[in-house]
Amino acid sequence: MGTDGGQRGVQRSAMPVPRERTVAFGFEDVADERADWHSVRTRLEEVNATGATISVGRGDWLAFPFDAAPEWESSVVARTGRDFVREALAGLDGLAITLVVDALAPRAIERDPAIAGRTIDGESSTDFLAVSALDGGHFGAHLVDICREVARRYRPERISLTELMFDDATFGTEDLSHFTEHTGRPGFPTRENEEIDVHHSAIHRWRAESLARVMRRISERVAEFDVPVEMDVRVNWEDPDGDRPDSGHDYGLLLGSVDRIAVWNYFALGNRDPSYGAVLVASLRRRFGDRTVMSTGLWSRGAAVVSPRDLSAGLRAVAAAGAHAVSVIPASMMDEDHWEVLAEIWAEPPVTRPTGFPGERRTDQEGARR
Repeated sequence: MGTDGGQRGVQRSAMPVPRERTVAFGFEDVADERADWHSVRTRLEEVNATGATISVGRGDWLAFPFDAAPEWESSVVARTGRDFVREALAGLDGLAITLVVDALAPRAIERDPAIAGRTIDGESSTDFLAVSALDGGHFGAHLVDICREVARRYRPERISLTELMFDDATFGTEDLSHFTEHTGRPGFPTRENEEIDVHHSAIHRWRAESLARVMRRISERVAEFDVPVEMDVRVNWEDPDGDRPDSGHDYGLLLGSVDRIAVWNYFALGNRDPSYGAVLVASLRRRFGDRTVMSTGLWSRGAAVVSPRDLSAGLRAVAAAGAHAVSVIPASMMDEDHWEVLAEIWAEPPVTRPTGFPGERRTDQEGARR
């Protein structure tokens, strides 16, 4: 193993091994005409993973044919007619699979700019939808339909929503109407200089309640197929008990609408030591029991990738703190040393892995995690 990755020999770990251990595969892995999912399954079994999370695409860029909205199929699906999600599931048969729907909508916004979120300066977001477009709007209804179809068609272990959040682009005309309707206030709260107070608790609460309603609709629509729903949430890097209501992520409120939350333990992006995950786990377990997943991301600032050493430290920290479910994301950024880390921490008994695992590290992902 390289200088970051620890020892070459795989040792049985003395620390607790989380009950659920998954690796996340993004759109760049799924919508790949050359993907070899049987080899992927072999690798997952070698590191003692219990499952995988698989992207089905964005609401406006799907990895499977969708007759109800063919205009939102990805170009590779439109060209080939292939159902890349089903192909992945066939290759990973026997593993617990979470299918992930991405809520970013750059293509949809490009076609219909009215659904984009807007800042207090009137600038339109290129990726994030307005609150009104999600909660009660046609694109929100479209996301609900996609989730129902994914549950009906594939019957996964669970469905997860990712990138369903707000930055500070929730101040357009339609969002103002939505805010007044749902809060009873005459307008957005302002500061003494009469500018909108973007950090006001009423705005944060409105965003969080809106997302909770969207997730409740999704959970209700997939309930007939007995598929639980999960949602990705941001982390508060200053206060582990603080949640992220600015993004609409009030953990307790969301857990009234979904089965569990997947917490973005992306410590490198948060400029924190890998050990911060242990503090998060302690808070989350105290407040929510086992209804959370600790998702360790390999994204770092600039073009860097989290080193195998830091990945190991992060996974060890959350495992020692008692995390029952962990995920590593994304597989496309993992090299051999990263896989060695998973084998060292997760595998029981020790295993020997073949070299030359197909698929080198890639960086052509759609959208950066935050």
